Amino acid sequence: MSVNVRNISVKGSRVSATVTVNQDINEVWYEFPYNMEGIVVRPANAFLVAFLPIAMRVGGNIQIEGEVSKNLIEKLETYQDIMMKWYPELHRAEIFPQNIYDDLVLEHNRKIISCFTGGVDAFYTPIKHQEEINDLLYVWGFDLPITEKNFYAR
Repeated sequence: MSVNVRNISVKGSRVSATVTVNQDINEVWYEFPYNMEGIVVRPANAFLVAFLPIAMRVGGNIQIEGEVSKNLIEKLETYQDIMMKWYPELHRAEIFPQNIYDDLVLEHNRKIISCFTGGVDAFYTPIKHQEEINDLLYVWGFDLPITEKNFYAR
């Protein structure tokens, strides 16, 4: 059993891939309110993070087309250790990227983004790393149900 992520592309506001899980083929995408071409340069990382838990659940490996961060792969080993302790039914998934790049070599025009929920503890990272972080990302529906429109209107 395996998870295979291929045909990763960035077209306009959509970042998409074809994902096969045990012979079940689906198109999966992230949709943004603006053009992502030139902004998302290595989308394989996002798909690896999204589909690794599924590979762990089905007891297989994950093959991913495109370039994947060496640092991310290393950190996902720790992630898998933690998840397998919390959820004993999960299995370690080997990660087989098409290419690996060393992301610890920073590009001059690279931007750093941090997720932000607006809660009290969410301020820790932007305050501690304010010299490093360029932007904050708030995702409607991450911390509270998307149906809580009154909360988001405030």
